[in-house]
Amino acid sequence: MAQFDDTAFDLNNPSATYLTAGAAAYRNAGRNATFQYQMLTRLGNTTTNRSNVYAIWVTLGKFQVQPVGVSPTNPDGYKLVKPYLDAAGNQVVTRGFYIFDRSVPMGFQRGQDLNIEKGMLVERVLQEPN
Repeated sequence: MAQFDDTAFDLNNPSATYLTAGAAAYRNAGRNATFQYQMLTRLGNTTTNRSNVYAIWVTLGKFQVQPVGVSPTNPDGYKLVKPYLDAAGNQVVTRGFYIFDRSVPMGFQRGQDLNIEKGMLVERVLQEPN
């Protein structure tokens, strides 16, 4: 591909050459690494090794609560007492795994669900074994 060829210094200016005879020395891209690799360094602005795809684990546990007075340690007025247990005596825990793609265009308006589901690539709800 010509745009990544270090001998094709400036595709828009044919007088800027790599190592051709008769070219002005200051136009010779092979004399300076900055000019020689100019097209390759341009990749840093156009590509990335970072992704907009995220894996998300969510764990929800159910607990019994006790109403208490509002305080700095209990700002909502409740205190966790003990884990909620099912009939077999096991703690009730639900886990979820999601893969979310932020590069998908989505709308946001407070209090409305516009199209957030388009960004959700994988959605799995997993139960803890009993």
